[in-house]
Amino acid sequence: AIDYPDHPTSGGISRIAHELARIRAEKTAAGEPVLTLSAGDFSQGTLFSWLETEVNGHAELSLLDALEYDAVALGNHEFDMGAGYRAQALAQAKADGVKLPILCANIHFDDTYLEAAALHALYSDADLGGTQLAIQPYTVKTLSNGLKVGIFGMLGVEAENDAPAAEKTGVTFGDVERATVAQNMVNALRAQGCDVVVALSHSGTSEETELAAAVTGIDVIVGGHSHDLEYPPIMVGDTIIVQAGSYTNYLGELELEYAGGKVTVRNATAIRMDD
Repeated sequence: AIDYPDHPTSGGISRIAHELARIRAEKTAAGEPVLTLSAGDFSQGTLFSWLETEVNGHAELSLLDALEYDAVALGNHEFDMGAGYRAQALAQAKADGVKLPILCANIHFDDTYLEAAALHALYSDADLGGTQLAIQPYTVKTLSNGLKVGIFGMLGVEAENDAPAAEKTGVTFGDVERATVAQNMVNALRAQGCDVVVALSHSGTSEETELAAAVTGIDVIVGGHSHDLEYPPIMVGDTIIVQAGSYTNYLGELELEYAGGKVTVRNATAIRMDD
């Protein structure tokens, strides 16, 4: 046998898959449901993203779908090549059977641009229930324990500034103050009977703490964009904020308890994805 020394390589979708399978099996045995979420930037950032460009346009999204993620947010890197390419990639993903909800509540389309109009055609202002791929403001999941969880997506100010190709092709995110959009989403989800509300946010820690302070009723913010490792969680009032770094170096495991209409942290662990 060859004794390979430890090496610093970390990350990788196979390691994520292994840990998700372990967690899901343990929680199933305990009678506890699991939600799996990604806060965006599934299209660029690693060498693997070249498969997105050269093969079918949605390699990483297909993997997230195969791993049964419940929802992903739009990130700024989804627009590195403009709205037209994003529309083409998502249309191909949809044709290939990808059904993963892609969330963003504050996206706006200027249909005078052909690129924006093409992406707008893949948008639904309602929850499609995971029956087909679409960009949508929110999704609602009824868990095996009966809890109803509403999840909505947001893309932040800094993230929008890092996506100039989006605006150049007719897609923007800041026509309405983001706190107003988020509060409207919370109110709508509560009106639908959601016990728990989660913001899947590609905004960065600074903006996510501001959002939690400005909006009433967000139980959890699963954040992204700033590549921070926010474990243990940040608490802003009753809002729990987590972020699991970047490049799949960590899988964030957030265990929550719901009692008396209140969500609390039972355990929070950033699991290092190394050898």
